[in-house]
Amino acid sequence: MMRNGGKRLQAKKAKETPARKLRRIWFLADEFPEGGFPENSAAGDSSANSLIVFVASRKRFFLASDLSPLTSILTGASESRKGTAAAMRSTFGAAFHNEVSKFVRQKFPYLGMAAVILLAVFWVRGIRQMAGPAVEMNAFTMVIKGAISAITSLIPLFGAIFALVLVASETDSGTYRNVLSRPIHRTTFLTAKILFAFSYTLLLVVLFVAVAVLVTLTARPFGPILDNGAVVYSLGRMIGVCAAAFLLTLVPLFAIVSFGILVSTASRSLTGALGIGIGTLIMIDPIKYLVRWGNWKLSDYILTSYLDTALNVADQAASGFDYEWLPRGWWLSDLGWGLTLSGLGIVIFLGASYVIFLRRDLNFS
Repeated sequence: MMRNGGKRLQAKKAKETPARKLRRIWFLADEFPEGGFPENSAAGDSSANSLIVFVASRKRFFLASDLSPLTSILTGASESRKGTAAAMRSTFGAAFHNEVSKFVRQKFPYLGMAAVILLAVFWVRGIRQMAGPAVEMNAFTMVIKGAISAITSLIPLFGAIFALVLVASETDSGTYRNVLSRPIHRTTFLTAKILFAFSYTLLLVVLFVAVAVLVTLTARPFGPILDNGAVVYSLGRMIGVCAAAFLLTLVPLFAIVSFGILVSTASRSLTGALGIGIGTLIMIDPIKYLVRWGNWKLSDYILTSYLDTALNVADQAASGFDYEWLPRGWWLSDLGWGLTLSGLGIVIFLGASYVIFLRRDLNFS
């Protein structure tokens, strides 16, 4: 009888649905003994995949057995999300690696890097000769004035040209059709190019600063800013001011690069993108000072007017003068207004680039 009863119990448990089994174990949780239920009891289970969760709360015990259907669903959903995120990271990494590979094979990026390095070398040496032995110029002033020269001329020009080439070259050669026919989203494709354009511009800035600092160290060391022997700004403070100035300078630089991305995305050919982009940057500088109406000036709304704003503040500090980042508040100060205008430019230019590229027909040419 006991053997037949055990067989009937096992047959009943085998037919029992997971939901009913979970309810049965829920009501038996308060009677859960130490060491578990015996296998031949109403609550016992000899299945190999049984999962026992024991939680102590107010001296009561909750027992859940055979939750493999539920755990498999939850685990599957979690693994699916992890797999999707990993696939997206892998796709973006492959797209960015592809941009790096093309960068290594091209000649133009090296031309920009070489031009920036040469400017750093000859500017630092030239400014010492132009100033003459009678003018005492500290190391910070030499580097900052050289950086102002580079950031208002070569660096935005090469950064914009690099951005203009990124998408327009793919359109001109038709290779973007092959790329987009693969399992890669257009957003990922364009984002990799944008971040690579920003990275190249940042590389030009870092190269100039590094070379300028090394060349300057051959002439004089970096030290605190003095006025008649008294320390005006310590070495640590000047390093912090210069670092902040260079970081803030990246915002208008990235805005100009974003403009290049927009022109490159909207253009049908590489020559058209280069003509529109470079022509606009060259023509806008003389025009922005000519167009004015009373107190209104076009130059106040052009991004290139604010490339050296943060560095001018650092130059004041390096000269031993009092300096303020926002002397008239955010909106009335050149730095605050320039950062706002540059930030809006980045959002508008990149937003328009995504809209154009996501709606582009693969037969666009």
